Amino acid sequence: MPNPASLAATHDTPRALHSSPRNQAQPRPNTDLELLRRRYRQVLERLCGSEQEHLHVLPAMAKVAQRPALQDAFRYHYEKTLSQAERLATVCAALGLRPVTLTTRPAGLSQAARPWSASSSELAGCDDVLITAARQLEHREIADYLVALHCAESLRDQAAVELLEQTLQEEYEADLILAALEAEMTERRPGQAEPPSTQPSSTERG
Repeated sequence: MPNPASLAATHDTPRALHSSPRNQAQPRPNTDLELLRRRYRQVLERLCGSEQEHLHVLPAMAKVAQRPALQDAFRYHYEKTLSQAERLATVCAALGLRPVTLTTRPAGLSQAARPWSASSSELAGCDDVLITAARQLEHREIADYLVALHCAESLRDQAAVELLEQTLQEEYEADLILAALEAEMTERRPGQAEPPSTQPSSTERG
């Protein structure tokens, strides 16, 4: 059984999708800077809630997944998420923020994950659905990490930049692993129509 990390090894992590705005114009004092800080805090709080959701739903997803490779992928990402939550807590603590947990998060944060906390019987045999759900959550997190990273760079918070970049690469890796599994499942899916034959039929041959 392949190691989950090896599924992404043959793909280039799409780090090029993020281009650090090193030469961007500096925010104007007072209003712009305060808006930037407020946006930074908001996205960090949302990310804390999102990581807590992952810690809640990934074990459930691994439990009901049918394919061993998908089970391993969910367990692997769960271990990564533990470290990601710790990094976020470090970034938040430096800003005087209390990290969002499962008991303190706003109710809206759980809406995307709630459908995937179903019972084993409801999700049994639905590996396609599980992958789709997991990738949706990953894409939402990637978007928020890009915003947080942009804010940290603009505020010249180098310590946060390094932590956020590390997590962003892990999120890209997780999505690549799931994408590879999704492609493999599509290729092996039974009942797909056979490609049209290039050989002439008996009537065409006369």
